[in-house]
Amino acid sequence: MARNTPSDAPRPRVGSIQRRLPVQAHRLVSLVLTTQIPVVCAVRGWAVGIGLQLVLAADFAVVAEDAHLWEPFARRGFTPDSGATWLLPGGWARCGPGACSFSEPR
Repeated sequence: MARNTPSDAPRPRVGSIQRRLPVQAHRLVSLVLTTQIPVVCAVRGWAVGIGLQLVLAADFAVVAEDAHLWEPFARRGFTPDSGATWLLPGGWARCGPGACSFSEPR
């Protein structure tokens, strides 16, 4: 009788996590946007990249005064992923004048 032990398990292909991550991240953001119940997001510390997209996709966001929101893509010469180009303008408008600011890393 063969048992499925870690040595018997198939090894993942090299780079399989990196290939799956964008697809899974897009699915997560679209799920947050389309769910029928209110989504509340709390931020303490840094919200960077997909973390910031999740904050912007949530119906309500509670952000600490010392929290930092950062979108690193433009600085690195990439186009934003996970819906950031669509979420960022709407999320910024929901904050109200002077209520939101995005941080640069120190």
